[in-house]
Amino acid sequence: MLADSSLVWLSSERLCQHVTNTDADTQSLRTAMDKLGEWMKELKGIATP
Repeated sequence: MLADSSLVWLSSERLCQHVTNTDADTQSLRTAMDKLGEWMKELKGIATP
């Protein structure tokens, strides 16, 4: 029975890590997309006469 609760504890800990990592990845992706959007606006300004 003790082994089962240890397994659940580990799973919860890993789940928290996964959620935290996902948040960090989402923030990185958002920043990258913002930069890409700015670059596309500049490119459009250069390409249009």
